[in-house]
Amino acid sequence: MQISALRVLAGLGLVLAATGAFGQPVTIQQAYTSTITQNPELRGEQTYVQAEEARVDEAWAGVKPQVDFTAGYGKTWYTRDTGFAGIEDGSDNPTRFDVGASQVLYSRRAFKGIEQAELSVDKTQAQFEATRSQIGIEALLAFLDVRRLQRLTTVVEKELESHERQVSQLREMLDRGFATRAEWLEARSRVDEVKADAVRLQNEQRVAMQTLRRLTGLPITQVAPVDETLWKKTRSFLRQDWQQKAMAHAPSLQVIEAEKRLAGVTREVEAAGHYPEVSLRARYTDNDTFATSLLEEKRIEVQLVIPLYKGGATSARTRAARYREEGAEWLLVNERERIEVEVERLTSELDGSFQNITALEQALSSALESENAAREGFEAGVRNLTGLLDVRKRRSTIEQELVSAVYENLSLRLELLALAGELNQQHLARW
Repeated sequence: MQISALRVLAGLGLVLAATGAFGQPVTIQQAYTSTITQNPELRGEQTYVQAEEARVDEAWAGVKPQVDFTAGYGKTWYTRDTGFAGIEDGSDNPTRFDVGASQVLYSRRAFKGIEQAELSVDKTQAQFEATRSQIGIEALLAFLDVRRLQRLTTVVEKELESHERQVSQLREMLDRGFATRAEWLEARSRVDEVKADAVRLQNEQRVAMQTLRRLTGLPITQVAPVDETLWKKTRSFLRQDWQQKAMAHAPSLQVIEAEKRLAGVTREVEAAGHYPEVSLRARYTDNDTFATSLLEEKRIEVQLVIPLYKGGATSARTRAARYREEGAEWLLVNERERIEVEVERLTSELDGSFQNITALEQALSSALESENAAREGFEAGVRNLTGLLDVRKRRSTIEQELVSAVYENLSLRLELLALAGELNQQHLARW
């Protein structure tokens, strides 16, 4: 009961710390940590690893001493021919007990079975790591999506506030006869359009937040900012040899490589069915029955078993295992080619993203200057409100595109790290 209570308190502490229960928004590091430790799918995968580890002990049991004890007590009724005395009916209370022990001296199948069980653990562990990497990157991308939508909502709300302020000014001008009703209605329609954008972004944000909650297992209400300036380090980030890193550490590649090694030793296990087995056996028997004159027996022997023919089953299993090994080799070739292409795609998109963000920053700077000029012209009475709203809308659109481009860059960076098997808390600490 004490251990259960401690676990409950520890889980509650994690929830309180990671959900901003004390007024702090959840950071990207907290979201990742909660995902890889609390996600139900990962916890289920972890139990598979433990199950395979138990099978290693089972495999070792096949080469350890085997001891058995058998005891029996019963009642028998019989009729027997006693020769000169004729037929005799009787009964007996036979007792018997045996103690036996055996030890494998040589069994290729048993010893290869241990290696097979150990490689099965490696494969299951690799599958767990791959699943953890996949779910971890899903949670991080969901986190960035929530943060991106929050930033876009802020941009649109700021635009809406400016629009409503200008429409209020236009209403005063309309009342004094310095503006037309058509201009005021046009401005109102622009406000309604921006409001619709804000509502759409808020709905998308709620959906993204729900996805993040599901992956992390936490009742998140707000997320903390991330370092949006990381995109400026894209060129130095890309100077690393990502092809070499991905080929050495890609989680999906590790799974198939483990599968190939397991298939190879499985073929050897099946082929070992053609090999003889040698074991040492000892047995002690004690009988108390009329049915045999052998009342006590002590035996020790070295037993040789040579398989001769089992209907072709061993050969068939060996062929099937060889085909699976060949299939794993082809899957390995395909996965290496896929990873090579994926690394090339991500690095190319990251480089293109860097150039796009640079161009958008310049475009935003120009749009801000244009908006300032348009506002000064409107206030001076030499430019109408429609022109100002058009310029402001263009500036807001560019700003939204810039925010989306920055978060796309961050997402591509995380995807490349996950593909190369380098996504961890240490890296995220710099975010």
